[in-house]
Amino acid sequence: MLIQKNRISTFICSTIVMLVTGSLSSFSLVSDGLRERYNWSFSDVNLISAAGTAALYISYMFVGPFYDKYGASLTLGLGMVAYTLGYGLMWLSFIGIISTSPLVTAFYYFMCGFGASAGYLVCVGVNSINFLGGHVGLIMGMLLFFYGIAGSFFAQIYHYFYTTELEVYIGDYFKFLAIIVLIVYSIGIVFVTDIQVYEEITDDSEDDDNLTPLQMFTNRNILIFALSVIFEQGLSYMNNVNAIIRAASSPSIDASWLATQTAYHVTLLSVFQSVGRLGFSSLSDVVSYFNMDRTCLLLLTEIIILIPNLILAFTTDLSTLVESPILTVCSILYGLGFGAGGGLFPIILRSISGLKYYGTACAFVMTGVPILIVTSNMIFGAVYDSALAQQNESGDYQDYCYGIHCFQITFVISLCFQIISTTLSAWLFYNSSKKRIY
Repeated sequence: MLIQKNRISTFICSTIVMLVTGSLSSFSLVSDGLRERYNWSFSDVNLISAAGTAALYISYMFVGPFYDKYGASLTLGLGMVAYTLGYGLMWLSFIGIISTSPLVTAFYYFMCGFGASAGYLVCVGVNSINFLGGHVGLIMGMLLFFYGIAGSFFAQIYHYFYTTELEVYIGDYFKFLAIIVLIVYSIGIVFVTDIQVYEEITDDSEDDDNLTPLQMFTNRNILIFALSVIFEQGLSYMNNVNAIIRAASSPSIDASWLATQTAYHVTLLSVFQSVGRLGFSSLSDVVSYFNMDRTCLLLLTEIIILIPNLILAFTTDLSTLVESPILTVCSILYGLGFGAGGGLFPIILRSISGLKYYGTACAFVMTGVPILIVTSNMIFGAVYDSALAQQNESGDYQDYCYGIHCFQITFVISLCFQIISTTLSAWLFYNSSKKRIY
C-alpha cells in the first residue's frame, strides 16, 4: 500500500510536475531550427509536431488502464523514462551523435508525448482523489494553470538562454529539457501519491454511477463528449504560429523580429491557456453551486475557439494581420478557449464517468483525438508546401512561403471541424440539462 502523504504537499509537487509536463507545447520555438538544420520540408516538421501532440492523447490507451491498475508512482516512473529518452535522443541526433530522419525524430517526439500523458494523468487523477468535494474545479484549475503556463515559461528560458543574435542553441535546449524532466519526475514519483484508496471514494459527481469500461461504449453522453473533444481545433494554429507570422510578413523581415514575435505569441497562447484553465475550472464550481450543468461552459469554450477560426478563414487583408491586433486577438482566443477546454475536461469527464475507472475513461475519450490532430497538422503542412512550390515556380524563389494562400485553406477546413465540435457541445449541454430537470 502506498504511504499516505499530506495532500497539500502532493498538490504543490503536482504543480511543478505539470509545469515540466507542459514543455511539450513549446515545439514552435524549435520548428524552424529543425527545418534549417536538416533541410526538411514543412510537412516533415508538422509530422514531428503532430506525433508528439498525438501521443499526448493516444498514449492514454495504455497509460489510463496502467494507472488504474498500478497507481501513480509506477505510471510517473514510466513517463519519466519515456520523456527523458525522447528529449535525450533528440539532443543526440541534433548534435550529430546519432543519425535521424523526420520519421525517427517523430518517434522521439512521440516518446516525449507518451511521457507527458503519464505525468498529466497522474497529477490530475491523484488530485481528483485527494480533493473530493465542492471545490474540485478550483483545485483542477490551479493545477492546470501551471500546465498551461509552461509554454510561456519555457519560451522565456529558450529566448534568454538558448538564442543570440547570431546563433540558436537548439541541441543544448533539448539537453536541458531532458535533464529537467528527469529531476522533476523523479521527485514526483516520491511525493505525488493519492491519500485514499479507491474503495473509500465517495464520488460527488453529478452522475453517481461509476461507468465500467464496457458501459463507456454505450453511454450517450460520454460518446458525445469524446467526439466534441476529437473535433476541437486550435493545435494547428499553436504549432504553426511562427509560420503564420512569417507568411503574413515579408522576405525582408529581420530574424530577431520574427523570433521576438514568435515568443510573444507563444507567450500569449500560454498565458491565456492558463487563464482559461484556472478561470473556467473555478467558474464551473460557481455554475454547479447554482445548480446549472457545467457543460454550459464547454459550449462557451467551443464558441470562443470558433471565433479565431472564422477570422483566419475569411481574412482578406494580409497586411493588417500582424501590424494590427488581429493576430493578437486570435492568439488570445485560441489560448483562452483551448485552455478552458483542457481545464473543463477532467471535471466534465469525472461527472460523466465517475472516478473508479477514471484512467480508462481518459483513454476512452482521448484515443480518437490524434486522428484530427494528425489530419489538421498534415493539412497545414501540405497547404503550406504546395503554396511554397507555386511561389517558387512563379520565379519568386524563397525558402519560406509568403502570403495568405500559405495557410487560409487550412483554417477554412478547421472551421468546419470546429462547427461540428460546437454542435456536439450544444447537444451534450442539452442532454445534461434535461437530465438535471427530470
